[in-house]
Amino acid sequence: MTDSGPGPDESSPLDQATPTAPTLVADTALPRVPTQLPATPVPAQVSAPEVLVSPFDLAVTPDDPRRTVITLTGELDLVSSPRLGHAIDDLVGAGPVDDVVLDLAGVTFCDVRGLTSVLGAHHAVVQAGGRLAVAGASKMMVRLLTLTGLHLVVVLV
Repeated sequence: MTDSGPGPDESSPLDQATPTAPTLVADTALPRVPTQLPATPVPAQVSAPEVLVSPFDLAVTPDDPRRTVITLTGELDLVSSPRLGHAIDDLVGAGPVDDVVLDLAGVTFCDVRGLTSVLGAHHAVVQAGGRLAVAGASKMMVRLLTLTGLHLVVVLV
């Protein structure tokens, strides 16, 4: 037989308990918190944050009527990658595009934003009916392109 709790004549210990007020800890047991914080000196002049500039250069050179070479040198990163996007937009907007070669031999650093700009360049050129190839990629760039799977999307020459 299972016990289903106290019967009608039995009382539970919870029924007999009377609510009591919580016990307060004496004020002396708690550390005193100052009601007013000490004044913090404010610097007389706050300088503006330093503007980030990446060493970067980009040159667009028509190699022949069917091929354009875009040579990148320096750091391809968050700060500089929009320049690649603008160059591709200008190239695609100027007329039919056949082959575009990104010469990355001079790229000394590349972050995820730089890789994203290479992928964006690829998509823009392909949508315009052309092909994009990456040339002169250093071991670092080839490794980045391979680790991210971009070597399967862009042609490495």
